[in-house]
Amino acid sequence: MHISLFGHTGFFGSEIYKYLKTKKKISSLSTFSSQEFDLSKKKAVRSLSKRYQKDCTIIFCSGIKKQYGDNLNIFDLNIKIITNFAKSLNTNVKKIIYFSSASVYGEDKLHKKRINENTELNLKSYYGLSKFISERILEKTAKELGIKLIIFRIPLVYGVGDSTKGYGPSDFINSFIDSRPITLWGKGDEYREFIYISDIVELTYKFLNNKSEGIFNIVSGKSYTFFTIIKILNKIFSKKYKINYKRRSKKKVDHKFDNKKILKFSHGYKFHTLEEGIVKFLKSYEKKNK
Repeated sequence: MHISLFGHTGFFGSEIYKYLKTKKKISSLSTFSSQEFDLSKKKAVRSLSKRYQKDCTIIFCSGIKKQYGDNLNIFDLNIKIITNFAKSLNTNVKKIIYFSSASVYGEDKLHKKRINENTELNLKSYYGLSKFISERILEKTAKELGIKLIIFRIPLVYGVGDSTKGYGPSDFINSFIDSRPITLWGKGDEYREFIYISDIVELTYKFLNNKSEGIFNIVSGKSYTFFTIIKILNKIFSKKYKINYKRRSKKKVDHKFDNKKILKFSHGYKFHTLEEGIVKFLKSYEKKNK
């Protein structure tokens, strides 16, 4: 199996790269860096197109994350990246796994039912809009070239390699480790899906060997509050840390997902619970910082 990995130096990509290097079924693993192929520039298209091996599978987790800004300039860059990537595709490519985002459902949208792959989209952020447009560009291009396309819509992911310092498990855990106070909006009682990085990595590998196509929400079906993260950390560290409570700037919105589709097509994959993920995070941190 020939794999081409885009974004191998980022949070998701670096973990996927390490994992795939251990798998004998992977006969070759090529990485494409932005230094070598700057997909924000048209000149990358032709040279990149020549590099795809016959019957290769592309894992695409490249792009500019929303933590670096939700504005028109970053939107424009992300659209340029996906457009030039789509232009580079040819019939040597057998399958693409594209990393999209659950942001397409709307970060501040209240859904009356659990969110599933057919839930109406709510494209209020530049980031969510860029992901939606990217999905549509790839769907059309893949269909024209006869390429199988899998789209992962991913919620908030945490792990040791997460350097974005966004609001959620990674930042809270690092605050506990560094004895820094945690900032909590309101009571921290809104519900979100928090997915441990290993689940993303293992499911990516599962879908390399999977004949399925289409859109999949990478979700456990179990949402937690932000304050639950703090309660778990208090329990593990056997002490409490200072919390800076801030008044909400937005209305409280809960996000809860239906995970039937991902469980069906992953043959019942077992996701980490939040506590299991936090424990693994801390073990990985200790190992990395010995």
